[in-house]
Amino acid sequence: MSIYQKNKKSSHAVLMGVLALVIWFAPTQAFGFLVANFSECAFKPICGGGGGGAISTVSTGSTIDVYIEEGAGYFLKSHSEFLQFLNRYELSNLQGFTYTETQSMVDAAILSLEQARVSYINLTNAAGLTPYNDVFVQRLVGFDYTTHQQTEMLDAAVFGEVRAYLEVGDVRGIYDSLLKKVDDILKKLYNVKSEIDQQKFPSVSNLWRLNQAYCRTMTFGEYVSEVCFKLN
Repeated sequence: MSIYQKNKKSSHAVLMGVLALVIWFAPTQAFGFLVANFSECAFKPICGGGGGGAISTVSTGSTIDVYIEEGAGYFLKSHSEFLQFLNRYELSNLQGFTYTETQSMVDAAILSLEQARVSYINLTNAAGLTPYNDVFVQRLVGFDYTTHQQTEMLDAAVFGEVRAYLEVGDVRGIYDSLLKKVDDILKKLYNVKSEIDQQKFPSVSNLWRLNQAYCRTMTFGEYVSEVCFKLN
């Protein structure tokens, strides 16, 4: 083994040790970032609000932020499992297409998304019973959505949908929309599952629309997080 290889191996071991220590001593409270996170600040008494885009979420054991993170986690897991299926589909001409293997991938994506659906049902119910934080809602109403969309070069159609809810302070509407989007993806997933269960090669147009639905839902939730993060 060369000196370079020995040094590289030693550096890798040190890095893994440091990571292990960070994980071991890190606080157990974690905050999500990707799908509708920070929108919990629209409800009392979850956030203190720091302004300037700082992460100032205060953990109070709120069920709302827990449901947001659970839903996002299961949603992202489902999308990842579906992408694994797409990888096998893409390589089917080179590696063949095994129905048993792909069945398990689609079943896994469905299971994860069903779990996300439960989290979003619980989220909409919890938000419906929780009063708004009027201070944060007014920040949503007064936010410069046009400048943000142009500066960050966001997808106009998806951001327009997000803006329609947030500029009137309708965060509950965001959660309802997420639930409907998940229901739509589930319907499309079950259609693909039906084809595979019958040992039919899935229609590529169905897969295009399904992947598009995943991506647009992910982007929708991400744009919600971006705006709320800036205002928190």
